Amino acid sequence: MDSRALSPPDNPRSTANTDQNAGVRQALARVQASQTFANSKKLLALLEFLVSSALRGETAGLKETSIGVAFYGRDPSYDPKKDSIVRTQASRLRDRLAEYYTGEGASDPVVIELSRDPTFLCAATAQSR
Repeated sequence: MDSRALSPPDNPRSTANTDQNAGVRQALARVQASQTFANSKKLLALLEFLVSSALRGETAGLKETSIGVAFYGRDPSYDPKKDSIVRTQASRLRDRLAEYYTGEGASDPVVIELSRDPTFLCAATAQSR
């Protein structure tokens, strides 16, 4: 497997970056259209937020607190130790993605992954054939 963080290279207009971003957007569209996520609109919205942020190169800011404020509309004084919504939903999203990729998405050429580290980095993995 070839794993790549979803962040643009020095030249965001390079062909490789454009191709990778297109592949990731197609992978996101397949996940969004899947039966696995049919009743998971909130998880899909979180996934789209994370993938879009990563494709814009904003991975450094994808921390639990910033996601709580930017995505969930929490107050800037949001304390993730008192409100675990980001960790809880990220865990559910990882589980649902695993379900998708072991089922109907097993043959997808690109896999979207969500790390367990505090930055919630999204990565695209090209599956080996």
